Amino acid sequence: MKKSVFILSLLIIFVLSGCNKEKETIKIGFIGTLSGNYSEVGVNTMYGVQMAVDEINENGGVDGQLFELLIRDDEADPLKAVEMQNELKELGCNVIIGHSLSLVAIEAVENANTNDTLLISPSIGTDILTGIDDKLIRIVATVYYESTSISNFMLEENPSKVMIIVNEDNNVLTQYHKSAFEDVFTNEGYAEENIIVGSFYSNNAVQIQAIKTLIESEQPDAIMIVSSNTDAAPFINYIQSLEIDISIHLTSWAGTSIIDQIDTVNTSNVYLYNDFIEQNKDGKYLAYKNKFIELYHQEPDMLSTNGYDAVYMIFKALDNGAKYTAESMKEYLLEIKTFYGINDTFSIDAYGDNIRTILQYQIVDGKLVAVD
Repeated sequence: MKKSVFILSLLIIFVLSGCNKEKETIKIGFIGTLSGNYSEVGVNTMYGVQMAVDEINENGGVDGQLFELLIRDDEADPLKAVEMQNELKELGCNVIIGHSLSLVAIEAVENANTNDTLLISPSIGTDILTGIDDKLIRIVATVYYESTSISNFMLEENPSKVMIIVNEDNNVLTQYHKSAFEDVFTNEGYAEENIIVGSFYSNNAVQIQAIKTLIESEQPDAIMIVSSNTDAAPFINYIQSLEIDISIHLTSWAGTSIIDQIDTVNTSNVYLYNDFIEQNKDGKYLAYKNKFIELYHQEPDMLSTNGYDAVYMIFKALDNGAKYTAESMKEYLLEIKTFYGINDTFSIDAYGDNIRTILQYQIVDGKLVAVD
């Protein structure tokens, strides 16, 4: 009798200890550019990632397993990006959301292929990785596609002379913007002298001044600026000061915060392009937007929303039976093909490249207004 009671007691202790034992967390990495000139790209993305992780954990995670988010700064340095990636892999992150910039993309993706880590990037748009079977899935449109779309919008103005200004600091990205721009206008029959190109590095004041001089002397009808908001704003303000009729077209790299850095008294000729529905009235999106503003005291943008969607892509795969390995996660996500993000629907092709519509916005009275 005593022996039976003893065995029963052990069983009860074992069951209770099993019930109280916490499940291991699912470690998800985020690596972005969180410092330096391009920190806004990484920080805004991180906000969306963190918000989604917290939401999922508040709702019990994946069958009781919570997400554990490990955050690292790659400092816009390819070597640092690889170092941080290896560190997170050793800590158990088989999927990493990142990186922020195309300038670290080649080394980062090559390393991910080697150490069997799946990268889901909300912002790497370089076409050097397009159409390749690798360990990269992108939630952002490729830049050649983006610039082709922007160039076609510019063509609707029937400009006689066009210009593109590109930041060479991120050449692995901007070279494809430049190629798309030149291809579109060359194919439309524009002569070489009517397709003007200005290139600069952020810290080269001589190059920047030379571009300003070129703008004034050539007086193009339309200009595409491919740079961050910090570098684009001075060009915009300069062009506006010339009081010349020039339309200005900004890629998604400039971001919506460009509005806070330019003189918005007369910006009806300034256009911003991205794949983000700014005036989205969907109830779920508005709830997300309001919560985001409450948490971070700013409106969500394309980057934060893409980061948010990246986490839910991971959640959906795991919740539907995918194993937490790079290969299993990649296989599941590529099979889905179409994703219903918080802001818009987008598709992923067989190579993990993103397919979505580029939208045109006009800056009017300090706000973005969709162009029909």
